[in-house]
Amino acid sequence: MINHYLKEMNFNAIIIIFSIDNHASFVKVKSYLNMVFKYNKNPLIFLIGNKFDLKDRREVSIQEAIDFAREQNIKYFEVSSKLNFNIQNSFEEIAQDIMNKNNEEVSQQLFLEDEVKIENNKSKCGIF
Repeated sequence: MINHYLKEMNFNAIIIIFSIDNHASFVKVKSYLNMVFKYNKNPLIFLIGNKFDLKDRREVSIQEAIDFAREQNIKYFEVSSKLNFNIQNSFEEIAQDIMNKNNEEVSQQLFLEDEVKIENNKSKCGIF
């Protein structure tokens, strides 16, 4: 089912969530990333470790998650949906990154369109 969505949609951003008290959920992140890269070109990817409220039962260390995120060149956040810990901050940062990426893509597209117009104008010029 995930493959279908990744194949049919071209996502600008993807959020992958795992549970910090369940190492198996963290191990699956790698296969999700492989699927993402197979079907999407250059999406922003964010990794979220949920259940910070269960840090006493932590199976994924903060360092392990941070190191993995750095290796994959993705941002990492820890949250607790139960305690509403870091939810707003992380999603505001994610939204800002998406807006920044979209602005860069629009600017680049406008630049490319201007280059095409200039190039087209050159081809219409002649020597008299």
